Amino acid sequence: MIFKDKKDKRWKTLTFDQISSIHVKKHTGTASIVEFFFGGFGLFDFFNKYRDRLHTYDIKIGVVSDHPDINMDVTVLSLQQYEQREFFLGQLMHDFDIWVMKSLGFYNSIDDVYEKKIKQIVSLFQACGLELNYDEN
Repeated sequence: MIFKDKKDKRWKTLTFDQISSIHVKKHTGTASIVEFFFGGFGLFDFFNKYRDRLHTYDIKIGVVSDHPDINMDVTVLSLQQYEQREFFLGQLMHDFDIWVMKSLGFYNSIDDVYEKKIKQIVSLFQACGLELNYDEN
């Protein structure tokens, strides 16, 4: 496997015996700053139900190595989805809106994309002879 971290200038290589596990970190938080700059901040944003959300999945490979530069986790995939939640934009009909967009093929839930991608990654490693389990945080 060949990879380059964001701060690195050079590419690094890993062998399969250096890969130990797959780690998944899921985070859901408010996107108040993004909402403030792009959508404005209103009275309903003081209620948690109507604050915009940012959903994030980070899929990382755990690396075991004696080399000091490679002893870390390597990010394989990072997924983010912004969810706009506004009272005046029909939040009361949110589930119906999502159902219509899914039916028309305009919306994919981040959870659906994550399930598909993690299965692809695990099966890729299984095809190479590695049995890796993944844990979710």
